[in-house]
Amino acid sequence: MRVSAKSHFLYHRVLGANNSLTGYSGGINNKIALLENENIKFAQKKY
Repeated sequence: MRVSAKSHFLYHRVLGANNSLTGYSGGINNKIALLENENIKFAQKKY
């Protein structure tokens, strides 16, 4: 797959193994809020 340097990617949607949360430069709490707003299922740990 070829990806253009101008491509946009919504990094808050990136999840780890087993749908676990991974780091996000905007902060994990912001990532959780964005995912919940989009009704994206993820495995949530207590932060």
